[in-house]
Order: sequence, then structure tokens, then C-alpha cells
Amino acid sequence: MKLYVNSKGQWAGTQAKAKKIGAKVTEVPTDKPGLLAFLNKQQQSPLPDLEPQVVPRVRKQHIQHELFDVADRASLQDLQTVVYRYLMKVDDELDLKKVNQ
Repeated sequence: MKLYVNSKGQWAGTQAKAKKIGAKVTEVPTDKPGLLAFLNKQQQSPLPDLEPQVVPRVRKQHIQHELFDVADRASLQDLQTVVYRYLMKVDDELDLKKVNQ
């Protein structure tokens, strides 16, 4: 099945919606085992075929306000994914420090 995703992690199911959010096409499996594997991979790795964004330098206070605004608009599922990825990175970082000591 073809779905569309942009660099912000927003998904669309139609070409019209994909154009509005600047998304690229990606293949998603339709069988249950394949779909579960695909979704688990999405939580653990960057989004497929996406170019990194260049973030301009802005004041710290502006970034904090922007992050809170985005968090207020995000769904609970999106927030859960972000927190999960963040905690996995923290866990990996702590494991690296333990090994190096």
C-alpha cells in the first residue's frame, strides 16, 4: 500500500494531501506481520527516504515556545512516539557511558 510521509513525520493517504504537506511516497505492507515489523522499525529509526532539515539558529526561548506550541497541537500517539524515541536515546547514551568507564 502506498502512503506518503514528510520530513516532520506527518502521514497522508492521498496524493492531494501529500502535496499539501510536501510528502514523499513510501510503501507500507498490508499483511499483519509485515505491518507490525514496519511500524516497529519506524519507532526505532529515522523516517524513510527523508532528507535532514537545516535548522536556523534562533534564540533558546523562541525554540522552547515553539516546542510547547507543537506539543499542544500534537496527538497523544505522536507525543508517545517522541517520548519513546527520546527515552531510547537516553538509555543508549547511559549504556555507552557505563561501558566507557
